[in-house]
Amino acid sequence: HPAGAQPVDNTWRIFFVRLIVWGGVIGGGSLAIILGLIGLRELFFTRNPYYKLRHVQIVCQGNIPEKMVRDLSQLRVGEDYLFAIDIKQIRERLCRNLLIKDAFIMRRYPDTIQITVTGRSPIAQFLTCGGLSVDAEGYVLPPASLVQRKVLPVIVGLPELVRLRIGRKVENEHIGRILKFLEAKSRLDENNIFRFKTLIVDSQAATLHVRLLGNAHYFIAGGARLDLPLLSLEENFLKALQAVKYRSLARQWTASIDARYQRTYIRRLP
Repeated sequence: HPAGAQPVDNTWRIFFVRLIVWGGVIGGGSLAIILGLIGLRELFFTRNPYYKLRHVQIVCQGNIPEKMVRDLSQLRVGEDYLFAIDIKQIRERLCRNLLIKDAFIMRRYPDTIQITVTGRSPIAQFLTCGGLSVDAEGYVLPPASLVQRKVLPVIVGLPELVRLRIGRKVENEHIGRILKFLEAKSRLDENNIFRFKTLIVDSQAATLHVRLLGNAHYFIAGGARLDLPLLSLEENFLKALQAVKYRSLARQWTASIDARYQRTYIRRLP
């Protein structure tokens, strides 16, 4: 050093240079490892011909067309690879269809995807719009099968029923109560004593008029009427059920049951 000059301390400069160099080495090494893993993943899994999709098995529970499920899944047989298929995305796409209540997708190694879908089951039907049906949650479904039409009760009496559209939900509080009641009926009436034919909604009187099919075992005449208050369907239904059971022991035929009040009124068949 020149006389009187202070020596330059390069310690920090050397430290930073080394830090940059080692950072580059570590970063480059990490990148190489990641790329290598990606390559191995593609080699052994996502692009391995052994795991190429060759079969799509579809199980439909309910009135759901298999072709519709296949189209919605967007799976490409012979092109997609089992490990590259996004199971969650397929399920979300299927469940966006309002005719599908739930979906379960499973990989079956080495070359198969199995899709199980649960369709919405009709619980009642309408006379309007070509006989559309409805499930317990209020979603409008296509017309029921011929076999189902013979047993599903028909709901009438509301003007908005003429504006039904498949896949949409019926937004009517009375219909909501009735559907919930129909879903519970199999539990409340285990012997199916009351066999519903037509449900007539009387909004002004807050009453559900039910036309019944005949049941000779319990002496219920065909076309008998059961009147229930819309605001307490299940509770009053149980009262009417108990009253008819007692009457059947006496072998008395029932023509109508009015269960809208604290006391249940029953009219005998003339």
